[in-house]
This record gives sequence, C-alpha cells and structure tokens, in this order.
Amino acid sequence: MSNLSDLLPAGASGKTIEAVATANITSKAPVILNSAGTVSPISETTTTRAIPEGAKAEILGTENKYAAIAYDPVSGKAICTWRNNEGADEYGRLSVGTVSGTTITWNTSVVFDSTNLANEYHTVAFDPNTTNSFVIHYGRSGSTWDIAGTVSGTSATVGTEVRVRTATSQGLAPTLAWNPNQAGEYAAIYKDDGSSANNIYVYIGTVTGNSISQGATNLLAASAHEGCGIAWNKGVNDELAVIWRTHGNQYVYVCRGTVSGASIAYGTISVLSSSNNGFMPNISFDNNVTGSFVWQYYGSTDTESKSGAGTLSGDTWTIGATQVTPDSDSSNLVYLSPIHFSQTTAGVGAGCWYGTNGSTYGARAAAFSVSGTTLTWGTSSVIDTGDSPVATSPRMSFNPQDAGSFITCNGETPAAGYDTNTYLSRIAISTPNLTATNFLGIADAAISSSAIGTIVVQGGTATGISSLTTGGKYYVQNDGTLTSPNAPKAYSINGATYDSVSFDVTQDSTITGMCFNGDGTKMYVCGESTDAVYQYSLSSAYDLSTASYDSVSLSVASQQGNPRSVVFNNNGSALYIVGTSAASVHQYTLTTPYNLSTGSYASKTFSVSSQELYPGGVIFNNDGASMYVVGSQNDTVYQYTLSTPFDVSTASYASKSMSVNSEQTSPTGLAFNSDGTKIFVIGENTPKINQYTLSSAYDISTGSYDSVSYTYSEGTVPRDIVWGNSGNKFYIPDSGPDDIYQYTAGGGATSSVSAGLAISTTSLLLNGDS
Repeated sequence: MSNLSDLLPAGASGKTIEAVATANITSKAPVILNSAGTVSPISETTTTRAIPEGAKAEILGTENKYAAIAYDPVSGKAICTWRNNEGADEYGRLSVGTVSGTTITWNTSVVFDSTNLANEYHTVAFDPNTTNSFVIHYGRSGSTWDIAGTVSGTSATVGTEVRVRTATSQGLAPTLAWNPNQAGEYAAIYKDDGSSANNIYVYIGTVTGNSISQGATNLLAASAHEGCGIAWNKGVNDELAVIWRTHGNQYVYVCRGTVSGASIAYGTISVLSSSNNGFMPNISFDNNVTGSFVWQYYGSTDTESKSGAGTLSGDTWTIGATQVTPDSDSSNLVYLSPIHFSQTTAGVGAGCWYGTNGSTYGARAAAFSVSGTTLTWGTSSVIDTGDSPVATSPRMSFNPQDAGSFITCNGETPAAGYDTNTYLSRIAISTPNLTATNFLGIADAAISSSAIGTIVVQGGTATGISSLTTGGKYYVQNDGTLTSPNAPKAYSINGATYDSVSFDVTQDSTITGMCFNGDGTKMYVCGESTDAVYQYSLSSAYDLSTASYDSVSLSVASQQGNPRSVVFNNNGSALYIVGTSAASVHQYTLTTPYNLSTGSYASKTFSVSSQELYPGGVIFNNDGASMYVVGSQNDTVYQYTLSTPFDVSTASYASKSMSVNSEQTSPTGLAFNSDGTKIFVIGENTPKINQYTLSSAYDISTGSYDSVSYTYSEGTVPRDIVWGNSGNKFYIPDSGPDDIYQYTAGGGATSSVSAGLAISTTSLLLNGDS
C-alpha cells in the first residue's frame, strides 16, 4: 500500500484518517503514506553519485581523435572539438550542441584549423564572464596555438589562430583556465618539448571578440616535467595554481601563482605526491568555497588513479588523505579526464575516465563530495562501452545552469573508424521521499514518533496554516513546504536568475548604493560623482522596467563626500548615508516619509573610523537597535548598538565583528534576510554574493560562511545588494555601467505535487487537482 487510493475505498470522502508516524511530525506539516500504512514527514536525503541520464549522442558524419568538450556558462550551449580522422584530412573541427531535457543535438561541424595533424593535445573552455566566448588551446607540429571563437545560435565562428611559441602543449591534463574574476582573461600552460630541459611555461591571454592578445611566457621554477594542469582559485582575485609531474624523480608538484597584468609571481613549490609516478595530474578549485581544491593523477607504478582534496591559503598547501578513484585499479585505467567541481553547488563534483576491464573498454564516471580536506567518492557508473581504447582522454564539463548536470564526451574505435560519443549525466545531490503518488495529507496536530495522529486527507480542509494567499494553488515541495510551483524561495541566492531587467541611472556617473521605500513603489540611488541621493517612482512595485526619475534629489555633499550606501528607517522618516571621505554614518530627517524633497541633515553622525576607514555598506536590524557596517579596509562586518533605535548619535561599537576576507576582498554592500538569520555580502574585487548564517539572529559574532554564493556577471563593479518583494527579488547597482540589475531569488519549487486550494489565509482545501 503506497497510494492514497489503496487506503480509501471507492466513493469514500476520507476527510481525516488516523495513522502511526515513523518519525516526529510537526503540526500542519505535509506527510507521505508509506507501504506499511504508516506516515512520515517529507524530507530529502543527500547523496553523491553519477548516473548516465541521456541516450548516446554521437557527433555524426565525422571520425575523430583527441576530443574535448565544454559548456557555455551563460547560454547553456555545449561545444565539442576534435581532430578529424576521416577521409584525406586531419583538420581541427568543432560542433555546437543544443541541450533539451536529456537530449543533445549537435550541429554540422566546422573547421577551426585546416592543417593536417591539428590539435594533437588540446582543450576548449568558455569564458564564465562573457556570453558565448571560447578559446581552444592546442599543439600542432611542435608549436602551441590558441584560437578564439564565439557561438551564435547553433553555429560557431573563430578568429585567427595565434602561435604562443615553437613548443608543444604537452600532457592530457587541462591546459587552459579562464579567470573567473576577470572577463576575457585566461591562463594557459604548456611544455617546451623543444628544449633539453623540457621546461613548463604559463602565460596570460586576453580575448576581445574573436581576437587574442598573449602576454609574455612565464617560466615556472621547475624543469624536466611531463603532464601538467592549471586552475584559478575562484575566491581570490588573480591567484592560480599549477600542478605537474617531473621527468626525474616523477614526483607530483603544486605551486601557487599570483598574476599581475601579464606577469606571474610564483610561490613555494610543494610536493603533492612523492610516489606512484603521477601521470596526467590535474587540479580544480571549488567555485563556491575559497581555497578548496581537488586533485587527481594516474599512478603509473600501481596503475591506479589517485585523488584527494586540500586547501590553499596564501602560500600554504594543506593536502588531505589520498583516495583511490573507484574502479580504477588492476590495470583498468587508461585515460583520465580532469576532475571538476560543480559550478553552482559547494562541495560536490565529478570525474570521468576511460579504462579496460580485461578485454572490455569503457568510459565511467563518479561523483564526489568534499568536507574540509576529505574527499569521498560515490559509486562509479558506466557511461559508455567501446571496442578499444581511445586516442586521448574522455572529457567532461558541468552545466552551470543546473547544479547536478554535466556532459561527457569520449571516443571509441569501431571497425569503421573513430567515433565521438557524448552523454548527459547527473549528480543526484539530494533525493526526496516525496513522489507523485505518495502525498497523503497534512497533520492536524504534532505527532510523536510511533504515536497515532490525525491526518487531513483529500476532500478535507486543513486549518491553522499561516500566510496562505486566498485563492492560491499550493503544491508540496521536496523539503515539506507548501508553495506555488513557480514561486522563488525567499532570500535564496542559490539558483537565482537574472531577470534581464536593468535600469540606467543617468543622474550620477558613479552610482554606489540603492534602496526602496516600504512597498517598492519608490527607489533611491546614491552616487559619489555628485554626492547626492536621487528618487525614482516605479509604476509596478519592485519592477525596474517601470522606473522613472522623479526629478527629486537630496545633496549630502556638505556632510559626506563619496557616499557609498543609502538606507531608511522602518517608516521612512529618517535616511542614513555612509561614505569613505568621512568614514561616518550621517542621519537625515524627512518631514514627509520617503520624500527626498523634504529631507534635511539631522545633525546626527557616528564615526566608524576606529573599525573601518573605507566603509561601503550600512544596514540596521529589524528594530533599529543595532547597526552594521562593512568596508574594504579590513574586509569585515562590524556591529554597533544604538541606545535609541535608529538614532546614530547614540551608537557605540558592540565589539562584535565577522571577517569576510576569505570570501570577499573589497566588500561593498550587505543585506539581511527577514529574520536576521542570514546575511549577504557583495564585493567588487570578487564579483559574488556570499551567504552567511547567524546562529543567533542579528548577532554578527555568531556568523559563519554557508559555502553558498551567487556569481555576478552582468556588470563590472557591483556596489550593493538590496532585497525587495519580500525577498523574492534582489538588486545590484553597478558603478561600471551605472546600471541597476534585477534578479529573481532561486530555490523555488522542487516538485509539482498538488496539495490544494487556499480558501482563506489559514485554510487549505485538499482537492488534489487544484
């Protein structure tokens, strides 16, 4: 018995039933029906595993070797590159893939390099900051080359290839990585096969359109190596890491590099492994946890793939215990793909490889999770089986628009020639116990584990539920909440989306802060070019597309040059400005609430210079008894107590603070959720919003990083984060283009299981097909 129809006879209304709970169930919580006739609360179980999700999508009409693949972080398109092996030519080719559900459709291939024996070893990667822009980095006939391209619709165009130098880009590890903090900038690594020392070099490239400008090559302080990889530390501006194996002692080494323009200053070289002849080493940093990385190599001595996790802080490498990649032992491993973190979900990722088990070849994949410096692999799954080993490694790339989805490519050599196969796969990050058929109803009151309680079922009305919208259709979600299927989860940056809505501020050429009135029909923007605050009307609340200037402003120049943040008290009778010239918070009185034309300086100020000389953001708690300031001098949030709420002249430092330096350098803005249990910080050097939990509401000293962030890519210099529409929207003013960008919170509906229709603000009719 697992469906409601099994429990209730035909024709029965079944408004309530009595059932035994398998676990504690809170009052008014949705419950599921178990096969034994018991009931359970709705919950999710987190797992990490890789599974093939879609049917094989072969790139037709070509035979090829040395395939590579990438997802576009902006458009979601895929691109596959390879060296042709069909007919008379061995040219470099590429194809654009369109993903729909679990299907990949590949467009007709085009040539990017019309030279035989093209791109023997190569990689392709999309710029995470620029729509549809990619670079292919490859070796050909003893030289290293780069070529830039762009995707438009289902086709791609490329520019002119650029030679790095007469040296082969050697190794099967990733050799190109985009700077996540700077649009159009990438780092590439290659081995100089032409030199007796076999030195390795790193250089910085910049891309404009389909043109490439390459900086000077930087010799890494090592020689006689083979196999190398490179990755940027995504939480630290202009920091990258290099991993390689030497020819001599065949150790695996890592080194940190600090980038300044086209120059790279290398740190201390550290030994990652002194055994197992680490072939094909590669490294990847977590996109959401600063300094957290995973590494992998093929131990040619014991024929196993070794992997592990670690942290990088400054020039200090902390390496965790070595793990064996699942199903990679007993001479089974042939080729490794670089290991990767998911781009959107902290602490999880996947890897794939091609190997043999006896006479059977095939591609496998597995997911992993990371906690600190501990890496844990899930069970591996077969992605594809082939007739013989491919000529290069399989590759994989995560879909940045789907936290658990990634695409893999691999080749095989059937009798007719080389084929490239591609697959969609998924990490099952969480598994809900809710299905389309097992939702039973809502607990009328709290039920203890093993106790009998009353469940309101279909046909009945559950009462006492708070915050319903009369007439609204409600659905049960995987976490046990009730919501609209398309509703965002309030104050969630995980999975947030840009609305493609922005507002161009023309009143000031360097905007720095913004806020709304109480109902979102008015907006206020401050800027440091004019040292003033400007007022706007929104004909549709919280919708920037309906904003217009009121021709109303308030100058703050006499009190505060370079204003950086603007905020109101709870009723709009007071306005507050923080800025860098005075390192102070100034308070203004509005005789008509939220009307800047009635504003004047209240002769009230508070200096924060003892804690922060360059404050960038100021906010208050819900009752105005506490104030919070963040700035770029110390990269820290400071808390102050106001003996008279919202009166800054009564403020004093509360000796409470929270450093955000590990996640943000030069933070510029901050915001709370509705109850003060979450705080969000944004910065200009690391264009991300980072989320923190306060275990005691509004007490900044109890804050800790959630390893949750949102990467910002619409502008260039984000200055603030402001929530609106009850946390369903957020806004980022940017002083680069002087635009404000609008976003919808993420984490919305996770299921479409219907619950019922709200017949009042506290009553839900469980009609099932609402």
